[in-house]
Amino acid sequence: MSKKTKYKRVKDKKTGKLVKVDTGEKLSTWTMKHARKVMHIIFEQAVKSKIIPENPVKDIEIPIRQAKTRKTITGDEMAIMFKYLRNTRWYWCFKFLLVTGLRRGEVLALKWSDIDFAAKRITVEDNNTDTGEGDTKNRKYHYVPLSDKAIEYLQGQKNMLEEERNPSLKNEELKRLNLVFPSKDGTMLKPDSFNSVLDRMNRATGLHITPHMFRHTWVYLSKGVLSLAEIKECLGHDDTTTTLEIYGTMLSDSATTAKKLDKVFEGIDNDMDEKEPDQSCKIIHWKDLVKRAK
Repeated sequence: MSKKTKYKRVKDKKTGKLVKVDTGEKLSTWTMKHARKVMHIIFEQAVKSKIIPENPVKDIEIPIRQAKTRKTITGDEMAIMFKYLRNTRWYWCFKFLLVTGLRRGEVLALKWSDIDFAAKRITVEDNNTDTGEGDTKNRKYHYVPLSDKAIEYLQGQKNMLEEERNPSLKNEELKRLNLVFPSKDGTMLKPDSFNSVLDRMNRATGLHITPHMFRHTWVYLSKGVLSLAEIKECLGHDDTTTTLEIYGTMLSDSATTAKKLDKVFEGIDNDMDEKEPDQSCKIIHWKDLVKRAK
């Protein structure tokens, strides 16, 4: 895998067509491993079918890259952010995002029919991408628990849509979309427009909040309460390895670990001071070592 950089599709100004552009960003270790895994399966089948003599990706080594720091939203930042958003139509959306850990595209594509209030869960199977509605990131549906707070925020969102007389509640064509967080016109909001809401808020407050920081914050607040398996399920990851590779350092609790270490080394100084040294062991003072070095 010689070219380990990300690409994105942008619209060419002259032709109007989508073209692939190198962003210059390096691929994560997980992305490269996943690509190798997919290619390995394909080439193994080609070997079995005698199309090629051997698997070309069998011995490829993936370089291990340090996972980048996942930034979370602090309590003070939340207070400033939601004070600004309080009188906007996006107040309930961002609160819902915070307590569910959903991705931006998953929230924008969320339908009322995806929400099972009786079973207290959300079925996530659609994702609003830059080019339109599509599958979730790993092309699988998953369930997200519906907490009482999430239900409270959904009720707030429903009341807001009724107060603003959103077209999604009256227009028959828009009603079929059944969107939980539609635009003011009742249509599915584009991801860039969603980002613009945060951009305006950031400029007004001096914060620097991105859509994915809500997901990171959900993970940080859930650690120690939910198990690794439960966090993996809620995030929609294929396995716990993926969750650990992305959030490994965040899932550890340094304060709790420090308290455990305090118990391990409690009284160690007294033990060392009280113990009589072995007389056969000659202790050399550090000053004598300095003299020898000179």
